[in-house]
Amino acid sequence: MRPDSSQVREVLADAWERWARRCDELTDEQWSSPTRCTGWDVRALVAHVCPGPAMFDMLNGAAIEGPAAVTDAAVMLRRFNEPGGIAHTAADNLAEQAVADAGQLSADAVVARFTTCARIVRDT
Repeated sequence: MRPDSSQVREVLADAWERWARRCDELTDEQWSSPTRCTGWDVRALVAHVCPGPAMFDMLNGAAIEGPAAVTDAAVMLRRFNEPGGIAHTAADNLAEQAVADAGQLSADAVVARFTTCARIVRDT
C-alpha cells in the first residue's frame, strides 16, 4: 500500500528537521570537508539539497496541462539518471550552481531553511 499524501509530507518534514539538526552540529572543518562529488564540499552538497521557501510558491504556481507523463517517483528518478538524462546533461551546471550557492549559505541559514520548509510542508 502506498502512503497517502499526509504521510509523505510528514516523512519529508521529519527528514528536513533531521537535516537541520545535523547541519547545526557541523563544525567549520566538517562544512568544508570534501564529498564524493568532485569539487563539492559538504556546504555545496547541502546547498544543492537545501530547499528555500520560495520553492513552494514556484510549485503552487506550476500549471500542468493534461495528464502527467510520469506519476511514479522511481520511474522519474530512473529517467533522471539514465544516460542522456538531465542528471548527466545538466551535471556541470548543477555543480557550478551548488558551489556558487554554498558561498552564500551560512550554517544558520541552512538550519532556518530546513526548519521553515518542514513547517510549511506540515501546514500544507
